[in-house]
Amino acid sequence: MVVGEFPVRRVLHRLELMPAQTVALGFLGAILAGTLLLSLPIAVERLEELSLLDALFTAASAVTVTGLIVYDPGTFHTLFGQIVLLGLIQLGGLGTMAASASLVVLAGRRLRLKRSAALQESMDLETLGHVRTQIKTIIGVTLLAETLGALALYLLWRDRATIGTPAFAALFHAVSAFCNAGFSTFATGLAGFRDDLSTDAVVMALIVTGGLGFPVLRALGAFAASAGSRRRIPRLTLHARMTLVATGVLLAAGALGAAVLEWRGVLGPLAWPGKLLAAAFLSVTARTAGFNTVDTGALGPAMLWLLMVLMFVGGSPGSTAGGVKTTTAATVVATLWATLMGRSGVDAFRRTIPEEQVHKALAVIGVSLATVALAVLALLATQAGDPLALTFEAVSAFGTVGLSAGATSTLDGWGRLVIIGAMVVGRTGPLTLGFALAARARRRHVVYPPERIMIG
Repeated sequence: MVVGEFPVRRVLHRLELMPAQTVALGFLGAILAGTLLLSLPIAVERLEELSLLDALFTAASAVTVTGLIVYDPGTFHTLFGQIVLLGLIQLGGLGTMAASASLVVLAGRRLRLKRSAALQESMDLETLGHVRTQIKTIIGVTLLAETLGALALYLLWRDRATIGTPAFAALFHAVSAFCNAGFSTFATGLAGFRDDLSTDAVVMALIVTGGLGFPVLRALGAFAASAGSRRRIPRLTLHARMTLVATGVLLAAGALGAAVLEWRGVLGPLAWPGKLLAAAFLSVTARTAGFNTVDTGALGPAMLWLLMVLMFVGGSPGSTAGGVKTTTAATVVATLWATLMGRSGVDAFRRTIPEEQVHKALAVIGVSLATVALAVLALLATQAGDPLALTFEAVSAFGTVGLSAGATSTLDGWGRLVIIGAMVVGRTGPLTLGFALAARARRRHVVYPPERIMIG
């Protein structure tokens, strides 16, 4: 018996962590490790100006791929600190379970059942049977997208005198964009590229690709490969079709809304091509990325509310994005339509959505709204600021977006803790966190007689 190992193994064995608990603890462990690394003297330029809460806030923002900051990473952190941030963003974008499983797969080892179950929970996979294949897809897609994005940005930025290290800046922003993090090493974010169509196009492509989800990207890859050959073209799954349609509708609605609401506002000084580009970028980045080419704090109330809707919905399941997810919102809309039409089942694209998934979608929306409401209530009770700006910060944190109306930098310690909590819940998923806190699930053996109630 090894004395040092026995208690630890015994404790871990007795814990018998559920997959949801493993996912939640994985994120919390990564945040704590990031806090310690960002607190090291070699990670910051001015150690005396860094508080432990600031380091915790930044680490949580990076691991949850949110992008809300209390200081400028490009000037406050050293190169080592920026590399730590980059690692935390990559870890958070893939998810702690997917990242650790990737190392196991790359090492040629087999995934244990518990690790596979935790990965299924974190990546919202349908079955455990193809976890190893999914991991290989995740690794390949991530490396390919980030490499191509970094190369494209480097070619665009290499001759800019204002960018000190174009290669690292290109890599940092490519990873940050694909992971929908929104972190930037530039003091003004991407505001300096407001009229740069090439840079904005690369960043938007990375954001959308990262936000579609690995299952959809894999389905699109198989579809494209079959279309170029004589093989039978596979039918896109209901999940892929709902994701693509919902994404397209949200992007178009967001861009149109931004152009209409801010044409004479924050977009006013720009020429009309620049207005359209900035409106499109704002719509894309609101889908949990958080980069900004315009001053978010200068947007009108109507635009802020539109952005909050986009941030709340977020990206798609199995992606690097946050929010309640596009398919969840689409399922709820389909449910409302079926109810209004008097239909018993919920249909989409000539397919019926299973009842348990409808219930889960409604639960996600309900718990998410309650979480945001609690965060807003906590901020309003502890902070003396503009209620709309505080509400915007809470939704941005929950959706892991990172757009700010200017309130984050003014928050005190309690306010920052509220935002940290919203970011963690938003990234791990409200239902996942709820499962992690709940007791082990048991099947209900008692079925009670039904009785009707009055609704509405």
